[in-house]
Amino acid sequence: LAENHTFAFGDKVQIDLSGVSLAEYNGAVQISGLALSKITKISSGNTVTPKTVTMADFLANKYEGQYIALEGVQVASADLSKTFVMGDAHTSINMEDANGNKFVVFSSKYATYGTTAVPQGSGTIKGISSVSKGAMQIIFAQNSDFAGLTGTRFDGTEVTPPTGGGDEG
Repeated sequence: LAENHTFAFGDKVQIDLSGVSLAEYNGAVQISGLALSKITKISSGNTVTPKTVTMADFLANKYEGQYIALEGVQVASADLSKTFVMGDAHTSINMEDANGNKFVVFSSKYATYGTTAVPQGSGTIKGISSVSKGAMQIIFAQNSDFAGLTGTRFDGTEVTPPTGGGDEG
């Protein structure tokens, strides 16, 4: 949307798609020409359960735009000293699984969790599956989407679980 909105994670909406078109932005499907007035909130506070998917299906872009969970992943070693947003720029954090498959977590420079240090452990992350310029990425829908990265790293390094953190995205 080109307009500000107050929709929250868990809101159910009805969208009038008349007069809009499908377009592509850096390889991702998007709807063009959608006005805020064509979206009606039906209910709030709905539970949103991610679909647990395989790395192969995620990397094949079978779940674009869907809320998913990926198990057995960790932040790549080179990015362990970073925060989700570096400086005042949109930031991609490199992720990997134990088999060497790679993808990124993309965070807007406006993300409320931007100054949070990336998790040091392995585990499950959740988020919206997306693609940008042919590379698969996850975009967090809420702060708790990265809370599952508390396990031992693939090299056997144990980590101390982080403290704090809310669910606002």
